[in-house]
Amino acid sequence: MKIDKGIPIPKVERKPIVQQRLDIFEKMEINDSILFKNSGDAYNFTATVNRFYGNGCTAMRILDEGWRVWKIK
Repeated sequence: MKIDKGIPIPKVERKPIVQQRLDIFEKMEINDSILFKNSGDAYNFTATVNRFYGNGCTAMRILDEGWRVWKIK
């Protein structure tokens, strides 16, 4: 077995929708929120953020107008 040195690690290519969600989350400031019209989009956004930033970064509440997700960390 040969040990190679100086080989760069390739960048991870994420699916466009995942990258879009992460870009939106990175632009948000603490206590900013996004309103989603359906639960699936809200849960998908939250799940993506939790996967890359860990649990506890968002809070989600059901409101009369839809599902709202806040950035809390």
